[in-house]
Amino acid sequence: MTDKDYGGWCTNWAAYTVPQLWSFLQYESPDLSADQAGAWRKTAELLDYYRSELKMQRDELATKWPPERSPAAQVFVKYADELLSSMDKTAAQAYDNGQAVSGITLALADAKQKRAVGLAAAAQERGRHGDARHRYGGVPVHRSNAGT
Repeated sequence: MTDKDYGGWCTNWAAYTVPQLWSFLQYESPDLSADQAGAWRKTAELLDYYRSELKMQRDELATKWPPERSPAAQVFVKYADELLSSMDKTAAQAYDNGQAVSGITLALADAKQKRAVGLAAAAQERGRHGDARHRYGGVPVHRSNAGT
């Protein structure tokens, strides 16, 4: 795919800092995102189902109304084939969207978990150094030097 596939523009993500990007995502709910991924997959499944139903009806009609004997049947069968092709493409895109949303959801959940671990470690580190700063006039002191 190219920029032309998306209207000729792209988001300039480099214009944002990591904290700005985080502010966009921090309240995203993995449950809602999982629901969206599921909806895309369900859309793909339904398109596949209705495509198979249409294909069966198209084939049955072509047997009873052969396109080689009727220009009208040729037009109709061609239209049905184009619709079937469109349904195939749309189902594949819906499935891909579901996979993409799932991947984004998992990556975001992983980032949130890692951020929580990092914040906990930073708080613990502040706690260790916070005591020493307080006891020694706000100057960070290593534990090995605290008694001197």
